[in-house]
This record gives sequence, C-alpha cells and structure tokens, in this order.
Amino acid sequence: MLNKKSLFVILLAAASLHAQQAVLPYTEVVPNDSSTGTTVNRFASKSSAGAAIISTAGNTSGVIGVVIDNAGTAGSAIIQKMGAAPIGIDADGSTTTGHYMTLSGSTNGKGTDAGASCPSSGQVLGFWTQTGSGAGTYSAVIDLTLCTGSSGSGTVTTSGSPANTQIAKFSSGTAITTATGADINTQWYVAGGGTAQHQTATYSPAIASLATGTQLCWLPIAANSGAGPDFAPNGLTAKTITKNGTAALIANDITTTAVACAIYDGTRWQLQNPQTSSSAISTSTNSFTSVWGQGYIDGSTGGDSAVAQVANQGKSILWTVTGIIKTTGVCYNVQTAAGAGAGLAIGIYDLALTTQYATVTASGTNVTTTGNQCVNWTGGTTTLNAAAYLILFSSDSTTLILNGYFDTSAIMCKAQAATTTGSGNTANSGCARAPGMTTGTGGSLAFVSPGTLAGLTYTGMVSSRNTPFLQLY
Repeated sequence: MLNKKSLFVILLAAASLHAQQAVLPYTEVVPNDSSTGTTVNRFASKSSAGAAIISTAGNTSGVIGVVIDNAGTAGSAIIQKMGAAPIGIDADGSTTTGHYMTLSGSTNGKGTDAGASCPSSGQVLGFWTQTGSGAGTYSAVIDLTLCTGSSGSGTVTTSGSPANTQIAKFSSGTAITTATGADINTQWYVAGGGTAQHQTATYSPAIASLATGTQLCWLPIAANSGAGPDFAPNGLTAKTITKNGTAALIANDITTTAVACAIYDGTRWQLQNPQTSSSAISTSTNSFTSVWGQGYIDGSTGGDSAVAQVANQGKSILWTVTGIIKTTGVCYNVQTAAGAGAGLAIGIYDLALTTQYATVTASGTNVTTTGNQCVNWTGGTTTLNAAAYLILFSSDSTTLILNGYFDTSAIMCKAQAATTTGSGNTANSGCARAPGMTTGTGGSLAFVSPGTLAGLTYTGMVSSRNTPFLQLY
C-alpha cells in the first residue's frame, strides 16, 4: 500500500512530465473539436473551423502532427509537429526501424509502416525508430517535410536526338524531341536580310508557319524607302508591315541602326517600334504643321507661259512661318502616280533661293502609289524660324500630279494649253513650271545648286487658295 509520501512523489513526477510536454519545441496548442475530438498518441488534423480532430483513415493530406496531451472533446490539445514523439505513436500493425510512416488506411489517427522507400502517394509523416510486432504504440520521429515533391519515377527517352545547344520538348509523356520555332512562345532575334522594301530573316529553329501572335525581331540591313514594305521569315510568304494597326509605314520607320520588332496579327506584321517621330497623319495633332500656301509662285526662264511637261521642271509654293517650328519630314498627296524609276525632289529655301534648309528625294512607292505619302528630310530634323520660305517641287516624271493635301486642286500638274483664267492671273498659271530645277533621275534626283536656282525668274503670286498644300511633321 502506498503511503502519503510515496503518493506525493508520484503526483509530483506526473505534474513535472505534464509541464515538460506542454513546452516541448515544435508543438502547437489547438482547441479540441467538441464533437469529433482527438486521441492521445494519434495523428490530428484541423476541421474547417480550425479545431483539432482525429485524422480520418485513408486521408492523403491535412495531418498537422500527433497529439501528446490534453486529448478529447474539451480544452486544447497539445500537438507535436516535428521531432521525436515523446510518448510514441499508435501503429495499426508491425513497424520496422527506419521505415517511412504514413496515415493508416484502416484506423483513424493511427500511423502505418510505409516501407523503406519514399511512398509514391499520400502524406509522409515521418519514420519509425522502433521495430514492433503487430499493432501497438512505438517510438517514431515526426517529419512532415520528407519526400515532398515525390511523384514516382519513370524513364524519359529521346526522339530526334536533340543536341546540347538545342531546346527540347516532350513529344509524348516519356519522350523528348527537338523543339521548333512554333513550340517556343518567345521573342526571336537575328540579323536581317533582303532589301529595303522586302525584309527577310532566317531563324533557327526555323519558323515553319505563321501563327497569330508570333513576335519576331531582326536588325535590318536596309531602311524602308516608303509605304508597303513586307517581311518574310525563313522563306515564308511575305506579309506587309504596318504600324499602329493598319497604318502604312513611311520612309525610315525601319532603319539599320535599330532592331525592328513586329507581331503577326494573322494578316500583316505590325511594327512595334517605328523609328519616325510621328505615326499618323492628322491636322488636329500638334505633331503636324499645315503648310497653308499663300499662293503659287510660278517661275520660268522665259516668262509665264505654257511649258511642256518634261523631266526636271518644277514649281514652288510661298509659305510664311509665324513662329519657330521643327520638322522631320513632309507629307503630300499623289493624284496621278509616276512611272517606275521616277523621283520627286522637295526642298525648303529662302525667298532668294540662296539657302537650302531641308531637302528630300522621294522614289519607289512614294511616287508610284497614289494617296498620302510621307518622307523624312535627308538631313534629319530641321528648325525653321519665323520667316517667309519657298517650298520647291521637281520631278523627272512626265505623269506625276500632286494634289493639295486636303484639296483636290493640283499643286503640281501637267502643262495645259495657254488660257486666261481671270483678272490678275496669267496664261497657264496653275501648271507653268521652271525648267532646270533638278538633275538626275529616280532616287538620284537632286536640286541644282542654290546659285543656279537663284538665276530663275519668279513672276510672283499668280493664284491663291485657302487650303493646306502640305503637312510637315
């Protein structure tokens, strides 16, 4: 029979063990579920309300640890989440030291021996540190981090023998092969080829077909000369390059100093980084300056008379600038196109024709295609101070007709029979031209020297219209 002293010692030891268990490392205190509750030495999970419940047999996830004290349906359970289980873990059968431990498939909360290899499924809870025969309580180490990411094993074979420098793809569940351009959703870049209006590039792996959304980059070897360039990667069908949706490119939107990047929209290549300063033509944007000509200035070496339209005859427009502007290029309207190989020279001069401020020679589709055309000045951006200027036009074409930019009346037209058009106007005033303004042909067309131009006789304003002749950007 126990005496009072012996009983006191036993109670003191139990209290000491209880206190040690409550402060063990890697423990969590969780309120017990009032219905299901928990059982000591068995695994626990959390209910949807966050209460501790005994883990259901066969569950493959959700176990948070083993209950080491205060189990039941009241109070709070002390749950060991990591390390050696201080009072063991209930097993549903025999155990072997070193074997993995998972949740029992037959008894709620119990552990089971899962063998010597990482299980291919289920939640690994730790490993047994005691060999036991049959169901019982055995020592174990809790470690919920074991075998994480394990999904079994298998064999991967090659099909097509991808080289070390190539990108591979799975051609089936267990076989890999060399990836093609269409397999890789990425941005490609290579040095380009082709010509100014027919850009090409060769990518490796090859672009086998064009899919909507394909994005490619290349460094052009030639700048586009006007609207309508196309792009053909890896010898595929060339598709037109546009910008801002379907807007046509202007000269030098593609340059040799900037990598060009475009996205295929299913119909065309949309250039993502046009290099010109403006990307649309609009009289409402500050990026454009309307040239409201005060009238035509006709010039000739023999008075204002009917001049047959031959190569290198030109006209001029008087233009007054009231402030300081910067211009990168000029836009005009082609009413009747020039033939292949023709050119159009446009220049800005002072009234004495002794100083040239800007010039450009348009050729290719910029003169052989009707409608609005835009070209950059050859020397880049030019600053013009408040003053009066002459804008000169000259072409080697005998068919080219230019309209006012927003006016159907011609500003550069073919010679007509001499007529009298009204008081103050002279015969053939709308179409007379000054011969000898330019030399050369096509893209080599150029204005003669300012000194030679100054020798031309300008007879003064012969007509006036309140419409913009040009757009400068």
